Amino acid sequence: MATELGHAIPPEGPHTVTVHTPTWDTGIALFDGDQAFMQKIKSMYPRIIPFGHAQTLCIAVHQKLAFPATHGCYLFTDPDIFSVAQEYAFSHHRKEPKLVPADLIFKVVDIAGVRLYCVGFPVARTAGIKGVWHDFGTGVSTRLSEQLLTQVDTLVAVSCDVAGDVVPTHLSETAVHQALRERIAGLLNHSPAAPQKAVALDDVYLYPTGMAAIHGMHRAIVQVHKGPMVGLGAIFIATYYLFSEAPDGFKHFGACDSRSGVMDKLAAYLQEEANAGRKVSYIFVEFPSNPLLVSVDLKRLRSLADQYDTILVIDDTVGSFCNIDVLPVADVIVTSLTKSFSGYADVMGGSVILNPSSRSYPALKKDLQ
Repeated sequence: MATELGHAIPPEGPHTVTVHTPTWDTGIALFDGDQAFMQKIKSMYPRIIPFGHAQTLCIAVHQKLAFPATHGCYLFTDPDIFSVAQEYAFSHHRKEPKLVPADLIFKVVDIAGVRLYCVGFPVARTAGIKGVWHDFGTGVSTRLSEQLLTQVDTLVAVSCDVAGDVVPTHLSETAVHQALRERIAGLLNHSPAAPQKAVALDDVYLYPTGMAAIHGMHRAIVQVHKGPMVGLGAIFIATYYLFSEAPDGFKHFGACDSRSGVMDKLAAYLQEEANAGRKVSYIFVEFPSNPLLVSVDLKRLRSLADQYDTILVIDDTVGSFCNIDVLPVADVIVTSLTKSFSGYADVMGGSVILNPSSRSYPALKKDLQ
């Protein structure tokens, strides 16, 4: 491959979400955030770290708000990020880099009529807060950042009560959102693998990234449907981090190939939980898995979900609803539209789709409102 280390897979542009790391060692260096290696990076998936225009906007707002020189600044489009950041940063899961309330600074600003939510943090404790950007997916995008950088001098601070209801965003829905829902619902309803109710436009929930979709789905379900959640197979790393901190625990079955006996192991686990008077919140699986492309027995999985009265969530990102139809077996489908909606790998988005034929549909609909 002619692409240089740290550059995007062609075509390269300011919003590209790919980066070429040709060896195992370079992949590890990227994962660890090795500073010498990061100096070579010319392209980056902007959901992982603020990069390009997003990084530049974070710096500009940092200066405008006169944050301490010891602090960094992340910008988000979701008002829930203040509660999410506190829950994450103060969690016992953080261990050594755990932050305390005095470490965080919360600000709300408007730039050219667009409302942003700013989280300031000590640079020395970045390890204890970077997951708020990396794992939850609502950091400001490079495209929005590019637009706002031309008007950053219009920035005005907005008063807010972090402990109360945070003022909502000014990013309203447009005809584009409706068109996306129509495209997604149309693909799901086009040639169903089994008779089922048609997916309506209001069964499709849109998010700025795939991880934002997974977090939105996860948070809505676990707040109402108590109990440990179950993950099957090789799960995308940010998803795994999110699930590992599920409030009632996370049971992970790693090997899921045809020789693993995973369905029997899952059945035994579900029965153990039932015998103890506990229910599982939901079961999550990628179909096929990323990157190993393992496909579990979905019919058996659906049968177990019905038998033990739990919700089945399927992430179809690798194949997407363009190529595979998991709706006959899934209660919920989550998709990273980043992988589906541009042949140039330069957009981000995510969706959650509710199956109107699912017996859990009424409850899930209420959960996601």
